[in-house]
Amino acid sequence: MGVAIIASLVGSVGSQVMAAKEAKDAAKEQRRAQKVETAIQMEQNRKSAVQAIREARIRSAMVQQSATNTGAMGSGQAGAIGSIQSQAGAALGFQGMQQQAAMNQTQFLANAARSQGRAGTYGAASDIFGQLANFGLAAKQGRL
Repeated sequence: MGVAIIASLVGSVGSQVMAAKEAKDAAKEQRRAQKVETAIQMEQNRKSAVQAIREARIRSAMVQQSATNTGAMGSGQAGAIGSIQSQAGAALGFQGMQQQAAMNQTQFLANAARSQGRAGTYGAASDIFGQLANFGLAAKQGRL
């Protein structure tokens, strides 16, 4: 009877240790996946920023060419180009904000994954200590 209880205890402790290791590995892989997702988001933001600059240059050139063709160079042309540049700056600022938000989100999710991994490890340790305590109590009472 005592050998069966000890074997059961050893098996239970071993499975809990493995569960804690798997939880830690899962959290690590989750962080890796989040980093990849952030890199993709950052690249998309970079491409959007490049596109916004390109469009602003094209619109500015069109305004410049139109003003030259009509002979209407002056404050209207300057205002139109200023507006285009202001809109491009706002678009770039928004891209920067999105990029920072993506980086913050990745950090928050990584922190959550680490916490979940630690919680799994502590839970497994708690179970192990509980089983060891039960084993000790059973041994004291002569049930082994």
